[in-house]
Amino acid sequence: MADSVSYVFTNNATGERFIEVLVPRHVRQFLLIEYAEPRADSIKACQNQFLGSLVVSVCEKVPYKRVRSRKRFKGSKVRIILPEAAEDSHVSGQTLIDLGIIFEKLFFEKFNSFVRCGYHVHSSELNAVSLFLQVYDICPDDWDQDAAYACWKRYKAKLETDGLPRLKNKAKAKK
Repeated sequence: MADSVSYVFTNNATGERFIEVLVPRHVRQFLLIEYAEPRADSIKACQNQFLGSLVVSVCEKVPYKRVRSRKRFKGSKVRIILPEAAEDSHVSGQTLIDLGIIFEKLFFEKFNSFVRCGYHVHSSELNAVSLFLQVYDICPDDWDQDAAYACWKRYKAKLETDGLPRLKNKAKAKK
């Protein structure tokens, strides 16, 4: 264990152990809508689901239950309550940074998939982007429609450049 500071905390009222991963605010909003219970401010990770399995895989067992630091990062954090399989585990600061990057990649993967499917249903990429922002209640101050649409256009251009399956223009497909 190179980093001896642990970022696993305990809620004294409930006894639940949790980590707080620093992510952009729009990614936090997405994760809460996608994985948390309605109106919850934290995600209860279950070992038999993707998020729980991911969290358990990055936990390191702590010998002798060392005293944990209360150092906090600035920014928007998403709280993930650890599954029982992560009992007596340690999560390093670098691991939290890595998880933040993974969650951001997950966000963009879901976003691109949503817009791609939405385009085929609604014939409008911009409407699909707008719908994604509405579904996940993403505040324009965190990630506005123009930035989201530009992100989609870059992704679409990369798909076409890399020779991956292209999005078919519905007008051409009807001919």
